[in-house]
Amino acid sequence: MQAYARAELTPLASEFRLAPVRSIAKAAQVSAGDGGAEQSVRTTSSGSVLASLILESLDGDDLAALAGRLLPYLRRAGVPEVGRGSIAYTVASLSAEIGLSQKAIRCAISRRELPAVKRGSRWIISADAVHGWATASGVRRSTTRTGCAAPIAPLGSLRGDEPWRGTMSVEKVKRTSGEVVWRVRWRQHGRNRARTFSTRRDAADFDAEVRRQRRAGRLTALDAGTETLGEYVIDTWAATHAATLAPKTRLHYASLYDHHLRPYLGSITLREISAETIGRWQADRLAAGAGPTAVRQALDLLGSVLEHAFVARRIAENPVRRVKKARRPRREEVRALSPATVEAMRAALGPRDATLMSVLAYAGLRPGEALGLRWADVREKTILIQRSVSLGEEADTKTRQHRTVRLLAPLVADLHAWRMAAGRPDDDELIFPGKDGQPWTQAAYQSWRRRAFRRAANAAGLTNARPYDLRHSFASLLLHEGRSVIYVARQLGHDARLTLTRYGHVIDELEDTPRLEAEAAIRSAQVVARATEAESVRELS
Repeated sequence: MQAYARAELTPLASEFRLAPVRSIAKAAQVSAGDGGAEQSVRTTSSGSVLASLILESLDGDDLAALAGRLLPYLRRAGVPEVGRGSIAYTVASLSAEIGLSQKAIRCAISRRELPAVKRGSRWIISADAVHGWATASGVRRSTTRTGCAAPIAPLGSLRGDEPWRGTMSVEKVKRTSGEVVWRVRWRQHGRNRARTFSTRRDAADFDAEVRRQRRAGRLTALDAGTETLGEYVIDTWAATHAATLAPKTRLHYASLYDHHLRPYLGSITLREISAETIGRWQADRLAAGAGPTAVRQALDLLGSVLEHAFVARRIAENPVRRVKKARRPRREEVRALSPATVEAMRAALGPRDATLMSVLAYAGLRPGEALGLRWADVREKTILIQRSVSLGEEADTKTRQHRTVRLLAPLVADLHAWRMAAGRPDDDELIFPGKDGQPWTQAAYQSWRRRAFRRAANAAGLTNARPYDLRHSFASLLLHEGRSVIYVARQLGHDARLTLTRYGHVIDELEDTPRLEAEAAIRSAQVVARATEAESVRELS
């Protein structure tokens, strides 16, 4: 007989992930009378061909597939057709295919219930012998005097010439403590796997799930969701998704996770986080006094994390979808500060802070956008908004869209006065630089808010005022002019629907009032502020 060509066996090695061709030759050791080398074909004394699929790294399906792929090479070599009786197993490969422990198989061999041939240190078992043993063992057998575990249920039978596949891989195990458990064994990724259960029904249900996942080609799903929420967030979610977030958003998410999620849900495995678990967590956080807004944001973050786990098939569903969120707290309507109030605040500040206040109130910029302005962004009639400062670094705007804002004449005068006072800086320099000319850090902004802005708010008689409230003043000035909602939205840099929702009450208030130009309103307020300041100076003198 002619030998197998090494080039013909190489594709099989690649397909079944077997490193050398030698492994296939050994796995499909086919006998011929001319030498018995690893690549040769030789005939046994009985005239049959022995194809010993001794592949402990393959499960039963792969063994059958490999046997089928070897048939063309056997026929090309002139070897008679290989039937069921031509296939043989080792104890390890038979255990992997039928899901029975190697100990139980060896016990059956020692009791002479399962015929086998000793070759060196291995037992070789033919498929016919396995078929006869499965048919004879049929029903449950009790443990023998030698302590060998026997099959606990029918092992099934063969149909025609199909490769034999066992249908039971559940064992009854008695531990040294006397406890009886049920163990499920299966083969996965070239390794023997096992899991124990306290009841036989649970073991049988899991065994059925193993077989279903194997048929679907998704055995890895059995291990999905075993890591805890904390492990998944740190090892997977933070490494993949968090890297795409803005630095300020990452900081906010980290705070939500550390305060609301990690202490309560971090130690629970993903597969154990149910809608009931999340609902109870939400109720406990609200009962402990956590703010509804923070709890809702933490729930949104948890939903994002579990959605990524669901897409990656680590969990069967995202349970957050079935949880009713806590009610939103009652939202206060925006409070637009009048030009007179803004000028009263500016009077209590120095040149730089007064100019920053003017930019916020008379151009409607977000605080980060105002701190990111450079002198080159100030044009003849507009201001170009193309960057923002976040956590001490320049970044894109909140909406990632650039816009131009109308430049009012009073603001032009304030900016010019500040540039002269600052020593006429170059166009590429920041209008409001921080230390060493760099953008403001988060700590510097918080310090300005606590000291300068609070001092100005107190001078104007305001309580609970925020720098962001000055943005509403600009919107109110534009609405007083009779500008459309779309125009105001474009100036503010957000959606027209949001503008209508947020400033609808201002629009209703101004519906029948005379139109008032923004520049005229600001100049009038500045005249009053200067007169008040002059009178205060006279009183002090």
